[in-house]
Amino acid sequence: MRWKRFVKQALDHPYFDDRRHTLSQAQAEDILRSGYMGCGEFMEGVRRRVDGIERGLREPVDPGLVLPNQTRRRRGKPAAPVWSGWLRGLALAGATALLAGFFVFTGPGRAAAQAVYRAVVSVADGTLRGRQTVPDNDFDKIDIDDLPAEFSSAEEARQWIPLPIAEIESEQYESRGIRVLHADEISATLTTQYADENGSTIALIQDFFAPGTSWGNAVSADARGVAQLELPGGLTAYTGTMDDGTSFAVVYLSEGFVTLASAGLSVDALGDVLEGFKLE
Repeated sequence: MRWKRFVKQALDHPYFDDRRHTLSQAQAEDILRSGYMGCGEFMEGVRRRVDGIERGLREPVDPGLVLPNQTRRRRGKPAAPVWSGWLRGLALAGATALLAGFFVFTGPGRAAAQAVYRAVVSVADGTLRGRQTVPDNDFDKIDIDDLPAEFSSAEEARQWIPLPIAEIESEQYESRGIRVLHADEISATLTTQYADENGSTIALIQDFFAPGTSWGNAVSADARGVAQLELPGGLTAYTGTMDDGTSFAVVYLSEGFVTLASAGLSVDALGDVLEGFKLE
C-alpha cells in the first residue's frame, strides 16, 4: 500500500528537490530554469521513471537520474574554442584599423571626421547657429606640400594662398608675422599675433575650408553678452567675453571664419581695433 501511495504521489506531484521532497510546479520551474532545461523535458523524464516503477523496477526516484542525459551534459557549458575568440579579436582589430586609416589617411575620411567633430563641438557649446557649406573657391590651388611654415606679412601670404587674407591695419598694433598652424587637402589655419608697445596682444586666427565641406558656425555658450558689430565691407563680427575674461570677436566668411582674441583688452577696445579689419 505504501508503494502504491508513493506511485500516486509521484504521478500527482512529479517534482522533487535534492532531498526527494515534493515541490510545486512553480518551484520546480524556477529550479529547472536555472539549469537551462524546460519543464516539459523534465516531465518527460519523470514519466519515463514512473513507467519503469509501474513495470516493477522498484527503485527510488532519484531527481538527478530523472534529468535526461543530454540535459545533464549541458549543465557544464562547453567552453568556446580558443582559436574562435582569437579570430574574433583579430577581425575586430582589423576592422578598427581600416576604419581609422580611412579617417586619417584619406581626404574624404578626414573631411567626414572634421565635419563630425565640428558638429559635436557646436552642439556641446549649446549654440549651434546652423551649418554652412563652403562654395567653390581656389582652395585647391594651395600648394600644401611646399607651403611655408611662416610668412613675414599678409602680402607674402597672399602669394601662396589665393584666398582673402584677414589682417588688422592699426597704428597702435604691429604684426609679428603669420604662422601656418595647419594645412591639408580640406582645411588650413593661419595665425597672426599683433602687439602694441605696452605688451597687449591680439591673436588673429583664420580658418579656410575646401569647397563642398561644411562646418557649424557657433558662438560658444560660455560667452557673455554676445553682440554684433558691423565691419567695413558689409561684414559682421560677433563679440563677447569668455568666462576667463578673454575678449573675442568672430567674423564668418564664405570660405571660413576669422577669430580674434585678447586677454588684455576689453570688448569695447577690441571693437575699436576691428575698425581696421581688412580682408583682401
